[in-house]
Amino acid sequence: MDKFVQLYREARLDDQRSFYRARCHEYRQALQQARMVSTVLLAGVVVAASLESFPLPPWLSTLASMIAVVCPLLVSALEGYCSLQAFEPQAHLYLEAIDQLDLLALQPNDGLVEAVEAVLATEQGQWPENMSTNETRAHKVAHA
Repeated sequence: MDKFVQLYREARLDDQRSFYRARCHEYRQALQQARMVSTVLLAGVVVAASLESFPLPPWLSTLASMIAVVCPLLVSALEGYCSLQAFEPQAHLYLEAIDQLDLLALQPNDGLVEAVEAVLATEQGQWPENMSTNETRAHKVAHA
C-alpha cells in the first residue's frame, strides 16, 4: 500500500499541483498583461487630450482626436474580454486548490488518496458555477 501511495503522490498529487500552479500563473499573467495594455491605452488618451491644448496642424489635431476616442473603446473591449475569460476568478480557484493540495502533501499516507480526490472533486464542481457566471457576464456585455 505504501508503494501505491508513493506512486499516487508522484503521479497524481505532484502532477496536479504543478498543473494548477502553471494555470494560476498563466491567468495571473494574462490579467497583468491586460491591465498593462489598458494603462498604456489610457495614457494615450491623456497624451492625445493634452495635445489638443497646443496649436497643431489639422492632421495632427484630427489624429489626436481619433486617438482620444478610439483608446477608451479599446479599453472597454479589453475589459469585456477579460471579464468573459474570468482570468481573476479562475486564478483564484486554482490558487485555492493549490493551497489545499499543498497542505495535503505534508500529511502522512493514511487517508491521503481520499482527501486529495475530495479536493479535486470540489475544484471540478466549481467549474460549472464559474462557467454560468461567465455566461451571465457575456449576456450583460452583449446587451450593454
